[in-house]
Amino acid sequence: MAASSFHGGVSMSYNVKVYRKQSGDELVVADGGKITVESGGSIDYDGDIFVPVDTQAPIADVDLIAEETYAADQLQGVADTVDSILAALRAVNIIDSGA
Repeated sequence: MAASSFHGGVSMSYNVKVYRKQSGDELVVADGGKITVESGGSIDYDGDIFVPVDTQAPIADVDLIAEETYAADQLQGVADTVDSILAALRAVNIIDSGA
C-alpha cells in the first residue's frame, strides 16, 4: 500500500509494509513486513491461541537396533525420548495436552 503526503511543496510517498485494509477487517503484512508479538502477547485464531515459545532443544535420536530382548534402561530411554517429543509438540500446540 502506497501512502503519500505533501510537505513544503514536495510530494513524498512511501510503501507501508503492514496495514489495515479500508474495510478494517483485514490486516495485511506485505513483503518485508512483520508482526512482533511482545512478551505476554498471543495470537488468537478462531479460538486457538498461539503463544511464542523458545526453540526446543534438539532431541537425541533413539539408538536401538531391533533385537528380541531389551534391558530396562534401554526401554526407559525410548520412553523418555518419546515423552520429550510429545512435550515439544504440546508446547507449540501441535497436539493437545493431556493423557
